[in-house]
Amino acid sequence: MGYTTDLTPNQRNFIFDNFPEIFKTKSKVDLFEILNALFFLIKTGCQWKLLPNDFPKWRTVYEFYRKWTSTGFFDRLICELNALARDKQGKSPQPTVAVIDSQSVRTGLSHSEKGVDGGKKIKGIKRHLAVDSNGFPLTVATSRANVRDSKGAIELVIDTSCKYPSINLLKADNGYRGSLVKNLNEARNVKLECVKSNFGTSEFKPIDGRWVVERTFSWLESFRRLNRNYEQFLNTAKGVAMAACAMFMLRFV
Repeated sequence: MGYTTDLTPNQRNFIFDNFPEIFKTKSKVDLFEILNALFFLIKTGCQWKLLPNDFPKWRTVYEFYRKWTSTGFFDRLICELNALARDKQGKSPQPTVAVIDSQSVRTGLSHSEKGVDGGKKIKGIKRHLAVDSNGFPLTVATSRANVRDSKGAIELVIDTSCKYPSINLLKADNGYRGSLVKNLNEARNVKLECVKSNFGTSEFKPIDGRWVVERTFSWLESFRRLNRNYEQFLNTAKGVAMAACAMFMLRFV
């Protein structure tokens, strides 16, 4: 009996056709079952050691997760899935506009890398997310929660512009002014458009072009592993978020 988070036959075929090199490695376990176990963990928020026994051993799942994260498998999978989703909507496979924002997440570990977001009174990390005009995830970066948005997003913007060189416009709120604008002007042919937020007002007014990233954060909240940060290091926190984005985008296959 399978789980609702298991890959469908179409999703398996998509991954196999686009990443055949992964399956050339000799392994005693079914690599699709490794992905199923990882997606189950991200969706339900269970601990590694509490993965159901019908999945491969948790250490095996974790080792493959670390390997795929370090080799950029989830990054490349998101790129392919984003192109597919955009094509189905009749849009160019490569986006020209990206929207960025951050989300402060409380830590679930006493010994993890963390900081305090003074504005939101949250001790943990920040996830910096870039999405296209549809709200489809492009890239993720992580930092301690005390890092300013304009500084923490520098890695995100560089990563996004390298993976999607067609992007020439970034939309963000006014919190991203400062060092980010300076770095963009000096190193990237990308324009940053900062729009004032209506945060703190009594009436919600969607900001043109920017609301899609807020919707994406709400989509990702359905993955319980992301509701708190249970990773010790920032790079592993980023890996889990990228895997969750890939899992979300697989619905378009």
